[in-house]
Amino acid sequence: YIYEDDDRFPSVVFSDTIDHTSSGYPGKITYYIQYRLVRNTLIINLKAVPETMTTINLTTHAYFNLSQEETILNHLLKVDSNQVVELDETYAPNKSFINVHNTAFDFRSAYVIGERIKRKHQQFEMTRSIDHCYLLRDKHSVVLFDPKTKTSLAMNTTAPACVVYLANFFDEQFATEFHPRAKNHAGIAIEPSDVVNGYNLDLAPLYSPEEPFDQTTWYTLN
Repeated sequence: YIYEDDDRFPSVVFSDTIDHTSSGYPGKITYYIQYRLVRNTLIINLKAVPETMTTINLTTHAYFNLSQEETILNHLLKVDSNQVVELDETYAPNKSFINVHNTAFDFRSAYVIGERIKRKHQQFEMTRSIDHCYLLRDKHSVVLFDPKTKTSLAMNTTAPACVVYLANFFDEQFATEFHPRAKNHAGIAIEPSDVVNGYNLDLAPLYSPEEPFDQTTWYTLN
């Protein structure tokens, strides 16, 4: 890694080169991940430079809980999206889209997570709850708010999509910082990226040495 200190806003860059034989994709890929803290905003830049044209899709998978409660079901969530990508019977995104209007996926306005997912959806028979890729609109943003602590987390990104996962399969299999058993919905993952499985759906490009993968996300805590 490389530590960069500009006096005011230090950052760290991790890098690695992976040979194509590790995953079956063509060519070597060099990855660069930069974390920079600017006041109350964590900026994450994900970059991948392939040796030859190939598919790449990187994301972050941090979980957030803005309270010390066992779940995030009382948090409010707002997602700048009209559509989510439907999952097929193998749990893979397919070429169908779900209009979020008046469904369990509808967070176009801030809504209490636990109340919204009570609406259920046929997809939940497989996923238990939300674990879906939202197609982001112009603002490319997601906002999480805990009314008890008055704390908010705003995510803005250059990525065109974002997976929202409500920790549906924790099943009390491990401990968290505040609780001995991690309940389902103990946190929420907000994962900006290209559309998952997007290349196979004609919704994501191939990347090349001349046009590498390069996306930036800002997480701002207030």
